[in-house]
This record gives sequence, C-alpha cells and structure tokens, in this order.
Amino acid sequence: MCTEEAVEKKSNQQHAIAVVVFPLRNPDQPCGQLPLGMYTNVLAALARDVTVITGNYFPASNPSNVRIVNVKASVVKSLNERIMSKMWRLLTSQFTLSVELLALRKDMDIVILLFGRGTVFLPTLLAWALRKKIIVVVTGSEAQSIKQMYPAPLGWILASITEVIEGANHVLAQRIALESPRMLESPGIGRFKNKTVVSSALIYVDTDLFCIKLGFAERQNVVGYVGRLTAEKGVLELADAIPLVLARRSDVRFVIVGDGPLKDEMIRRLQQAGCMSSVDFSGWVPYAQVPEALNGMKVHVLPSYTESLPAANLQAMACGAISVANAVGGVLDTVVDNRTGFLLKDNRPPTIADKIIEVLDHPDLERMQADARTFVEDNFTYERTVERWRDVLKGTCIDST
Repeated sequence: MCTEEAVEKKSNQQHAIAVVVFPLRNPDQPCGQLPLGMYTNVLAALARDVTVITGNYFPASNPSNVRIVNVKASVVKSLNERIMSKMWRLLTSQFTLSVELLALRKDMDIVILLFGRGTVFLPTLLAWALRKKIIVVVTGSEAQSIKQMYPAPLGWILASITEVIEGANHVLAQRIALESPRMLESPGIGRFKNKTVVSSALIYVDTDLFCIKLGFAERQNVVGYVGRLTAEKGVLELADAIPLVLARRSDVRFVIVGDGPLKDEMIRRLQQAGCMSSVDFSGWVPYAQVPEALNGMKVHVLPSYTESLPAANLQAMACGAISVANAVGGVLDTVVDNRTGFLLKDNRPPTIADKIIEVLDHPDLERMQADARTFVEDNFTYERTVERWRDVLKGTCIDST
C-alpha cells in the first residue's frame, strides 16, 4: 500500500546533495571532523547520493551513498596562524571548492552550504548560477566570533566583511536552516524569515554511547569544559573564574578537555593565580572516551559569547553532568534554568564562579540530571534529527523543539 508518507519518503530519497564545507584546518583535530561525519550520516538517510566537497577530511568510514571530494588545502600547523595566511587560504579555497562544484554539477540538485557561511561565497554564487536549490545552514555567528578573536578595529572590520558575505549567501539561498529558533533573533536573519526553517540542527547525540554511568553520589566535585579553546567560547573568563572558586571551595578540581590558540594563555593565568595544581588539561581525547570524561564531571561549564546548538553541552547533559551555560543563542532552547541545567546571566568570571558554587551546593541535582537526560532522548537522537531534516528537504519544518 502506497501511503502519502511513503510517497514523500521516496521523493526525498531521489535527492542528490552536494555539501560544501570550507576545508578543515587539520585532519588530526576532532573539532570539525566529528560534526561533519555526524551531518553526512543524517543526510545519507534522506538522499540518493551525498557528495561532500571540502578539504582535509578523511573519515574512517562513510555510508555507502556518501562520496568525499577533498580539494587541495593546506593543513594549519600553528594555532596562531597569521591573518594574511588565513586570507590566502580563504581566497584559494573559494576557487578550488568552486572548481569541484562545477565539475560535479550534473551529479546534484541541492547544494548545502555547511560551515563558513561568512567566509564562503563563490561556491554559493556558482550554485545559484547553475540553478541548484541552495540551503544555507546557520550554525552560529561567525561575525561575533571574529570580534572576540581579533582586537578592534581589525576585528570590527573583518566582522563587517563577514556580515556582508553572510547576507549575500542568505539572499541566494532558497532555504536558511537554523539550528535553533532563537537564531531568528540574530542580526541579519530576521529579514529572511520567509525562507528560514527552524530547529533544523544536523547534530545528534548517540544516547547509547553518551549515557549516565555514575550517579551524583559517585562523582567527585569536578567541574569541566569540553571544546575549542578560543575566545568566543569564553575560556579566558572560565580561567579567571577558577581561582575565585578555589578561594571558596578547595575541594573542587577542574578538567579542560580540548585544545586551541588560547591554551597557553589559560595556563599562564592559572599559574599566575597559583592554582594549576587543581586544573587538568586533557587536550583532545578520542571520541569514544568523551563519555568517560563527562561522567567524571559533576558540572559542565559553557561560558560562550555565541552559540548555536552546542553538541558538547548536549553530550554533557546526556552523560549526567549538570550544564552551566551562558544564556546565548541555542543554549536557551536546551538549558531550561533550574530544570535541565543552569543559565548564567553573563560570562564575567565572578558570575561563573558564583554559579559553580551555587550548583555544587544545590539539593536537587539528581532530579535535574534525570530531566536533562530525558530532554536529550526526546529531542536529539539520530532518528529525531533525520525526521527534522526530512522536513527541511521538503521545504517546510513542522517541528519547533
């Protein structure tokens, strides 16, 4: 029996999708590699063929209908890459991505711009000229990140250029996929409301892997952070909050999982404050070991200046670490204050420190741990994500989680 649902599913399966991703900085860093693999797994379930056009992406395995096309792209060996080097990578990558897109033009009907919507424009323009359907996925504010990375006036100039490129991509796109309804309020998005689809995150949580193995009674007073050590993540503010916590609670340890250009500066500040003995820098750990790290934490802190839908925070919630996050972007769609976690009113070091101490003394953390886990199971499994993106490819999104 051929139901309406079956007809829609069959129609979706006929799509040939090209995913254009700005070349990844380094194939040895999980930041970028893992999310991209997660995204292609979702799209592979909905399309006849998926071609990923990027650089420095070498996954261990792929679905049978996914093809990886790596353009020639330099590997970034220094975490403190100079601005001129970044600009050259931007220009050359624009060209090489476009060349591959042109060569594969007969093998696709939908082009998805994933990551780099503020740095990649030439491939979008080419896809528009080729009359392909274009979907731009908004995963955060690149302009805001740039402002945090570079001092004024350079940061403001680069951010302004980025905003122009973002706007041009939005104009050419048939669909703008937002990871969070909150992102409708982001600068430059509101005027394109007629072609946005919300709650269209491509990330999901493997709830079998990311699960609660330790209850609160078994966990020590460990406060952690998982992610990139970059300015927009608020990691310097976290580093400055650590001595404030330890001055009031000497029984607390901190674990920093990840790497980035601000690692040395974080260590310098902690050494100057005399509290490095209470802080462990783990670097990047294998994906399969991240749940173990999260299960070792009572509290996971995310003091970002800007976020879309932070995967690390959802994984922490799935593993039973209480989320303490700055109230920005998609965080507000996942962290319900005093129910699935705690929201920071800002990310100043004293605010972070006060909230960490408040949470460690909270009497109802086990209930909150269970509620956060249930929230992830109900909304961010692979199956739920596939269903949301089936709606995106149809041109509508009926889910507003």
